[in-house]
Amino acid sequence: MTNIETGTAGERQQGDGMSQAVSEQATKATETGRRELQRQLEERTSQVGRQARSFAGALRRTGESMGSQPDQAGVERITADVADRIDRVGNYLEHARGDVVLDDAERFVRSRPWLVTGVAAAVGFAASRLLKASSESRHTASSSWPRPAAPTYAVGSASYAPAPESTMEPAWQPSGVA
Repeated sequence: MTNIETGTAGERQQGDGMSQAVSEQATKATETGRRELQRQLEERTSQVGRQARSFAGALRRTGESMGSQPDQAGVERITADVADRIDRVGNYLEHARGDVVLDDAERFVRSRPWLVTGVAAAVGFAASRLLKASSESRHTASSSWPRPAAPTYAVGSASYAPAPESTMEPAWQPSGVA
């Protein structure tokens, strides 16, 4: 064997060792990330479950207080039923493992795709209306403040000011139109 062949074989072994080390590091990082995501998911679902159960209790108390009024007799039964369902979901989320919750959610979405699509569309529509309403109120509130004067730009010996933003008239009119 020549020195070139020996050097190439040694470099190949060193390269194989490095790629194996990199592969091991990537596997360790993937497993660490997976464990952290699992922990975060379980923590968040437990937190959401506790909040749902707390909300169910508040809803139940509200229904009971409204049920004491003679004209609100059916409200207590309806709120109690809704509170029971929310309490069951909260209990499930609080005690289920994260991977079980993900599997159940995936199964639900696969079995009812049109329902999920409809709910997503309704939520998107409601969010867009909410954002539009909030931007209009911000625009109305900000338009009451005095605006700074428009800047002028100098080019050579001439200066130009930009056209006002609120001009509704066309920049030109056809001849013969007053």
